[in-house]
Amino acid sequence: MMNQPRGSRGSINKKNIIKKAVLLSMGGALLMPISSGAEEVYSLPEMVVTAEKMPVESKKEPQAVQVVDQKEIESLGAVNATQALELVTGINLSSGKAGSTASMGGTQVMLRGMNTNQVLILVDGRRMADEDTSQTKNAYLLSRIPLSTIDKIEVVRGPSGAMYGSDGMGGVINIITKKPDKEETVLGFHTGEAEWGEDLRYTTGKLGRWNSSFHYSTAKVRPLSYRNQGTDERGIITDGWDVPGYGRRQEIGLDTVYGFENRNENKVRFGVNYFDESMLTRFADGGMQMGWLYLPLQKDDRSRIDRHETDTFLTYTGKTDRNEYEGSVSYSRLTKNSKTSNDRPDFTGILPPFVNSMLDTLYP
Repeated sequence: MMNQPRGSRGSINKKNIIKKAVLLSMGGALLMPISSGAEEVYSLPEMVVTAEKMPVESKKEPQAVQVVDQKEIESLGAVNATQALELVTGINLSSGKAGSTASMGGTQVMLRGMNTNQVLILVDGRRMADEDTSQTKNAYLLSRIPLSTIDKIEVVRGPSGAMYGSDGMGGVINIITKKPDKEETVLGFHTGEAEWGEDLRYTTGKLGRWNSSFHYSTAKVRPLSYRNQGTDERGIITDGWDVPGYGRRQEIGLDTVYGFENRNENKVRFGVNYFDESMLTRFADGGMQMGWLYLPLQKDDRSRIDRHETDTFLTYTGKTDRNEYEGSVSYSRLTKNSKTSNDRPDFTGILPPFVNSMLDTLYP
């Protein structure tokens, strides 16, 4: 027996099993108590793929990278990809409102002060078909990505032009989707002042060599009005209400993985997604005062836009004793149809032909 100090609870002999609590902390992982003799559990360091186009530890990556994972998205209470990006430092999300006729109803994405057309948005490293004007680029892309399919978002701030082209001068946002894995059914519903919607994601789990995931989402964007009253630098007098794009959007997709179950662990992943939306935008009435004559230029001015997008991809992966390899091919097509209506008077025969022609061009 060993003498024990006063206040000790019992004695310890050679037959006692000494257990020690060990705290593991790797790469900021959660501290976990374990006992000696038990199987040790390790938490792998966080990996990013966007900055170097290959897996690398985030702490070893020289570029400024931020990762927003699924837990952070859930804690924020985000209902779409746009709200999820509000977590990221240095990103400015500007929604089109009164006076922004090109992007009304959309959200421009500006990173580190660079304009929206200098920020590249990828989905699993793939470029998506998008509008290519300086004001509408990226403004509507995020609304086409269901939140239920997002695993994490990697943001690389600063110039990435050498690797991604001039589109990535401001930075790169790579939205990484969930791979079909374990069997699960996820049903979500959200509502608020701006919109309401629902989404469904079902994963079959492993069925032989197959594992597939099906998802569907729909949203109805409510009409929100913004007062537009005043005179601009051109002398156009505006008095009324702007209503950014409102209407309905929906997305449906299938993602499936086939594993060859061979030595090289080869897998083929195939996915197809279809997006459809129809949005109506209304603009305040406006005109110009020419002496005693007032010319109405916008009267019940409205624009309806329909967008349809189809995305497909095929990826082949595997590994050897020394390397991992991947090959991928994808196709993305966006179709946009728009119709503008303006109930202003026709000034043919009243105004000089060149003036009337100019008005038909600016205010058709």
